[in-house]
Amino acid sequence: APIGDGTASKSGKSTLLNALTQMKTPTGSHGFTTIEPVIGMMRVQGTNVQLVELPAIVHGSSIGKANGPQIISVARNADALALVVNGRNATKDVYTLTEELRKFKIILNRSMPAIEVKQNPFGGIQVDGKQFLKMPVEQLMNFLKSAGYAHCHFTARENVTMEKLVQALDAGIQYKKAVCIAWGALPPTGELGKAFRGPVHAFKDLTDANAPEELRGPLFNLLDKILVYTKKPGREPDMKAPMVLNSNNTVEDLAVQ
Repeated sequence: APIGDGTASKSGKSTLLNALTQMKTPTGSHGFTTIEPVIGMMRVQGTNVQLVELPAIVHGSSIGKANGPQIISVARNADALALVVNGRNATKDVYTLTEELRKFKIILNRSMPAIEVKQNPFGGIQVDGKQFLKMPVEQLMNFLKSAGYAHCHFTARENVTMEKLVQALDAGIQYKKAVCIAWGALPPTGELGKAFRGPVHAFKDLTDANAPEELRGPLFNLLDKILVYTKKPGREPDMKAPMVLNSNNTVEDLAVQ
């Protein structure tokens, strides 16, 4: 279950990858030290989590700058993302990263809109959940017709803006969990939290021995997995080789496996 490490240049992602995986990836104070994806394995409570450090994502990456499309394509294949930023420009970098990812149809820490559009075999447009519409019904129906849904059953289960409607009809959008890892001389408290709508983990220095240990749990939790430790009768539990299950699995599912 890979976690992509997406970030701006000179953010410290190679330093972080080394700390989490015991690798010896080259680091440097100059930008673009990482020129291709680097893979490492992070140990978490007896199991491995694959981390992929990506080259820098910069303003314009989504339209081709600095090999952006190739880099962001790797992020689309990740199960979750960690954005690494540092210094006083951390807030600006977070905005840049999230916007470039959004332009490439990756939306962070949001769920797919609770909007359903199905073909209506009886013809016409049927609308359920009108109380959630933040637009006139006529505007909704005109949009659906222009999008090729002249005969459909539209159901809304949450507030519907035009932005959410467009997202709901776009099957190419991916919704991913993400955390922000910030370090160094950061902006005032709360500023990063407004820029990044999700968990922010801040450190003075990524070389601090406590940083990787504090991050292993939150990074693993992004994957929606649980660890199950087995025990044979009359023996102590085996804490070295847990079974990894999806968070919605049960012990019965484990027994079937």
